[in-house]
Amino acid sequence: MTHEVSFPNPAKLSLPRRFLLTTPILTIPWLGKPLLLSSLMSVAIVVGLLMWLVVTLFRRFDAARNRPVVRSWARITHFGAVMVTVSVVCSSAAFYLLPLWMPNNSVIELGIVTFVLLHALFVATFLILPRLAQDAYLMSEQNAERRNAEQLRVASLERSLAMSELKTLQAQIEPHFLYNVLANVQSMIAHAPTTADAMLTHLIDYLKHALPSMRAGESTLRAELDLARSYLSIAQLRFGDRLSVTVNENLHDDAAVFAMPPMLLLPLVENAIKHGVEGKPGAVHVEIDVKLSSETLTISVSDDGLGFKQTSGSGIGIANVRERLAALYRDGAYVNVAPQDGGGVISTLCIPVAEKNKA
Repeated sequence: MTHEVSFPNPAKLSLPRRFLLTTPILTIPWLGKPLLLSSLMSVAIVVGLLMWLVVTLFRRFDAARNRPVVRSWARITHFGAVMVTVSVVCSSAAFYLLPLWMPNNSVIELGIVTFVLLHALFVATFLILPRLAQDAYLMSEQNAERRNAEQLRVASLERSLAMSELKTLQAQIEPHFLYNVLANVQSMIAHAPTTADAMLTHLIDYLKHALPSMRAGESTLRAELDLARSYLSIAQLRFGDRLSVTVNENLHDDAAVFAMPPMLLLPLVENAIKHGVEGKPGAVHVEIDVKLSSETLTISVSDDGLGFKQTSGSGIGIANVRERLAALYRDGAYVNVAPQDGGGVISTLCIPVAEKNKA
């Protein structure tokens, strides 16, 4: 059976234990040396240990007051500059003044004494450098954490701003649709009260199902198609036999609950009615075609009405759809309005399939 031998972590030792552990390591090499040299080296070791103790106390004082590492690092840097200055001054003084105290000693002995004074700096540096490295590491970690926190904060603000913009764009579409329907009802009350009453009934039913979806951040393909049908039912009451509608979907149950942003399809249908039906005196056919693949959902709304104009795809509804798609999908989705070869206009909406829709 083997037993693991664990050693104490020096970073977790108390100051007295560190002192007792470090002092023998620095002292043992000088045992048995000449008395003068051993005495001077002992003084050097004590000076170095005192320097290390002062730096350690500075660090603990900063830690107890929850000061950032960078301030502790600054203090240690200043103290290190003092250490270097004191060591250089002491070494210079020893080299020039010790001959007055020990006139019979040789230059070699004076060099040894000078080295002893420099050894105090070496001892302190040997003890302090690991601390400086640790503080530098902690400071880099703190800076990385601050950068990550700032990035998360900025990302959160950007998401909140994007959601606010989407809500604003969505709210612009809703009054636009309601204004058009109510204006139609008002124009029919005098000469076609029965039709106006039926239109209000369809509008109430539409709003009952549409408002929850309008205020939510997400809808389904089935709900969007139902909203389009409700809108087209209102339009058929207005235009009568002039307007015919076909919806080609052939969706299975899973595709019917395909998640998508709300109020993307309705502006395309409204665009077909406004630019294809209103300006043409004869009959107009509007067709909605839905194609769902493993990667994209494509919905096209076509009409054989008045035809393409420069303003056909520049209304508030289509513009809002474009802005919402850019905010939600960047370059991954698009809406396109173009003339058809046989006359009329076709509007195509294409959005990527979300991961949860692929599951």
